[in-house]
Amino acid sequence: NIPDEEKQNYGFFKPTKEVFDAWERIDEIARILNSRIILFQCPGSFKPTLENKENLINFFNTIERRSYIFVWELRGDWKEEEIMELSRKLDLIHCVDPFKQRPTYGAINYFRLHGRPGYNLKYEYTYKDLEELKKMCDKPVNYCLFNNLSMAKDAQRFKTIIKCE
Repeated sequence: NIPDEEKQNYGFFKPTKEVFDAWERIDEIARILNSRIILFQCPGSFKPTLENKENLINFFNTIERRSYIFVWELRGDWKEEEIMELSRKLDLIHCVDPFKQRPTYGAINYFRLHGRPGYNLKYEYTYKDLEELKKMCDKPVNYCLFNNLSMAKDAQRFKTIIKCE
């Protein structure tokens, strides 16, 4: 539990002790789990302000990268050029729902699928959707995370489709 008077010290990659302590804990857990990839999911309220961009740059230039692949998922009104520039500068994989937009940068694809149309947790992907997704997996490494109520079923069906080659 975070006391109300301390909540402003968290989030948005702020250069605060709390943010860097949280990163240390994430790093510790990732090492225990032998994780290769760490996803930084940003809320829609993380707008492309100068302060947020500076905090982002400072954060990723300060923390120890180890051998992690860093992935970031943005929401909100970010321009494609801004995303590409920051992703390249900080070596971040741009995570998207590929049915809504294409990633701007990254050696791999990291997709989080939230349902069609729009954010719809009840959506069950059709065979046609999964065939379309297969075509979007156009890099040597592709991660597809189904983030809906039928995620296990959709993932199993997709696994069958990609093995059909």
